[in-house]
Amino acid sequence: MSIRRKIALLIFLVFFSGFGVSYVLYRIFITEHLKKLDLIFIDREFDTFFKSIENNISFVDSIAKNEAYWDDLYNFTLNPNEKFVKSNFDSANETLYDLKINFYLVLNRLLNTALYRCNLDLNSCSHLIEAVKKYIKGEQSGLIKIGDNIIAVSSKYILPTEKKSKPAGLLIIGKLINMNELADFMRTAPQEISRDSPLKKIRHGIFSVSIYETDGDYFGYRVYGRDISGKKLLLHSGIIDKTVSEKGKKFFLILNLILLFIFLSVMLVLYYGIDRLVTVPIHNLVRSIKNISINKDLSEDFNVDYGSKEINIISKEISKLLRTIKGLLGDIEEKNKLFKAIAENTPIGIYIFSEKFEYVNPAVEKITGYSKEEIIGKNISFLLTEADKEMRKKIIEAVRRRLKGEVFRNEFQIKIKTKNGETKDILVIANTVFLSDKPYGLGIAVDITQTKRLERELLEQAERDSLTGLYNRLGLTKKIEEFLDIFSRENKKFFLLFIDLNKFKNINDSFGHQIGDTVLKTIGKRLKENFRKIDVIARFGGDEFGILITTYSKFDDISQILTKIIRLIEEPVHINELSFIVTASIGISVFPDDGTDANTLLKRADIAMYRAKEKSRKENKSSFIFFSEEFERKIKEKIEIERELREVLKNKKEEFTVLYQPIYNLKTMKISKLEALVRWSSSKFGEIPPSRFINISEETGLIKEISNIVLDRVCNQILLWKRKGLDIKVSINISPIEFMDRDFVDRLLSKLRPSCLEKNISIEITENVLIENVLESREKIKKLKEQGIDILLDDFGKGYSSLTYLKKFPISMLKIDREFIKDLPKDKEDVEIVKTIVKLSEILQIETVAEGIESREQLEILKNIGCTYGQGFFLGKPLYPSEIERIFPSNIH
Repeated sequence: MSIRRKIALLIFLVFFSGFGVSYVLYRIFITEHLKKLDLIFIDREFDTFFKSIENNISFVDSIAKNEAYWDDLYNFTLNPNEKFVKSNFDSANETLYDLKINFYLVLNRLLNTALYRCNLDLNSCSHLIEAVKKYIKGEQSGLIKIGDNIIAVSSKYILPTEKKSKPAGLLIIGKLINMNELADFMRTAPQEISRDSPLKKIRHGIFSVSIYETDGDYFGYRVYGRDISGKKLLLHSGIIDKTVSEKGKKFFLILNLILLFIFLSVMLVLYYGIDRLVTVPIHNLVRSIKNISINKDLSEDFNVDYGSKEINIISKEISKLLRTIKGLLGDIEEKNKLFKAIAENTPIGIYIFSEKFEYVNPAVEKITGYSKEEIIGKNISFLLTEADKEMRKKIIEAVRRRLKGEVFRNEFQIKIKTKNGETKDILVIANTVFLSDKPYGLGIAVDITQTKRLERELLEQAERDSLTGLYNRLGLTKKIEEFLDIFSRENKKFFLLFIDLNKFKNINDSFGHQIGDTVLKTIGKRLKENFRKIDVIARFGGDEFGILITTYSKFDDISQILTKIIRLIEEPVHINELSFIVTASIGISVFPDDGTDANTLLKRADIAMYRAKEKSRKENKSSFIFFSEEFERKIKEKIEIERELREVLKNKKEEFTVLYQPIYNLKTMKISKLEALVRWSSSKFGEIPPSRFINISEETGLIKEISNIVLDRVCNQILLWKRKGLDIKVSINISPIEFMDRDFVDRLLSKLRPSCLEKNISIEITENVLIENVLESREKIKKLKEQGIDILLDDFGKGYSSLTYLKKFPISMLKIDREFIKDLPKDKEDVEIVKTIVKLSEILQIETVAEGIESREQLEILKNIGCTYGQGFFLGKPLYPSEIERIFPSNIH
């Protein structure tokens, strides 16, 4: 279809659409508006009509008033006579015409007719008197209906002019109302008016009109009023022309005829004008464009006059476009050369593919070992032989989507087999490109074989402990995760061991890290050589090891393995002339009983190890413990106490209290000295037993701060007592951890020397201190003794109780452990042990102190055995300084 025909059709469609819209608007909106105007007009007409009726009633009422107060009429009514009638009413009823009324009725007091004149039709006049008497009950005015006639009537009492006498009778005057004369706009209905819901109701005093919609060009109506007695009556019904609507229709028709004429005129002008101004120039322009297509010559000149200004502008723009296209084609050619240069020389493989290879660069040939001719045209799957089935499926699916035109980028790593059989790791990045509007895949292939090899080496290094060559925590965690899946499916158990070397820190501190590292490597080597390859040995760092045992599932078997591990660890490690015996604490968690993931199993094995460590510390030997939820609860509680302990040491030191328990000379039963005991009254936890917070403070290193607090308070208290005349000696418990510090002696003396309290302070140490580092411990004790500080060996008999140590170390007193005292005198073995310790002490010239004396029987037997000193709740519980002051003067020894 030509342009001009399209334009003509478009204008035609626009016009008729506009015509249709205007018609719809007319039918919906204008017609409705015209109807409203018609109703307004009718409202006004009926208003005038009702006023005319009211005027007729008022007119009749005024005539009745004038006639009723006439003396002659009054006298006539009382005494009827022909003379009055003849003189005032002729036989032709001219008087009625003069008065413009239709009947004149005089009733006497008995309501009998005294005079009656009527100029209506004979039938109406004959029935009028009875009808009037029926309606009229006194002075009234209004309407009555007799037959089809509507009459305006007024009744007045007949009175003399001065109105002072009784009424002689009743005068009734009436006038016929001609509805058609009053309202010429109303016509008789051609058919029965619908009694459906009215379109509108008009009210005016006693009158109302109901307007009804009809199918014709008119409205139906019914006029109602109230008669003289107030009864509703139909005054008139008929039709009223829709005057405004009819005029509106005619106007709309004439307007549309005018618009149609204008439209046809414009259509003819446009149709023939477009052909000359648009169609011919466009044909000429198209002819020039076809020449470019045929000749493939972008130099065609479009700068000629086509006979249309607009077409000339288009031709100039086409010329500019052709020059731009020519420039772009040149740029594309240059970029193609550049791409080819890059693709041919880059070490990264570049290839274009559909379902087969369409292009490959030299780097792809080098990576695969195949020549370009061997690759191009082959299906891409020929290089996917080393990819697993799932990977091949994903790659082929991606190619299928890409060839459907879906634009996306994907990246993956695959293994390929080269022409010479070598396997390589390749990183592939593929995207969708369109060449001549056809979708292809553009791929980049990078040989990452060396990178992957290096990655595997680095990963292995990341999972290995650099000192021992064993797995580290990360490596063990990954191994656990591997076994979790296997053992879950097979519903089997495996065991995870967390091993800590007891007091290994002392080796590093005393002999240096090089010796410590050698011990760790030796133990790691022993563990590795004595377990199967499937079991995993790891070092977590420091002195902690881990073992994953998957070859045994019974607890009896694992108990034997644990015994074997302890034996391997405790086997002496010989380095040069030194020999080291190391013990271990081992915590065990079980899959799946104690956890179903690596972190939980490691954490719970660690918790069990801490419990084993506590056991090892008490028993001074290797131990192992299986995890239980009770341990976990206690560990959490321990963490809470540690956190609160740190807070107290930082901000609330006043929560610590130092009490003093008397130590009695059992011969004189006098107080010889005091033992300082620290107590913690926590604002958060309440009273915490020393056995709980002292152990935690030793494990965390906080014991030093607590010892400093105790030492400071004891020194201050001794000075205070000296000022009061009391010279008291106090012993202080020193933790093994603190005693093993290199600067312990210097720190202690720095606090005592300024106040010369060396002879007032003695320290209590346990047997473990003596065996940790014999030479260093002996030097420290010797130095303290030289300064006048007594050394008390606490809890004697609980540990090693070696006679050698008693001989080597200058100990002042032995404190016999309460375990040997509590069952005296019933337990004969304990009696003999205590006797032996006391006898041994006498030989070595060391005094003895019995701890935990709880009864008189215990006290008496200890006296008999010859024990020098004693302490316990029976003799005296720990007391505040003020309580000591009250009892000390009378008990001083």
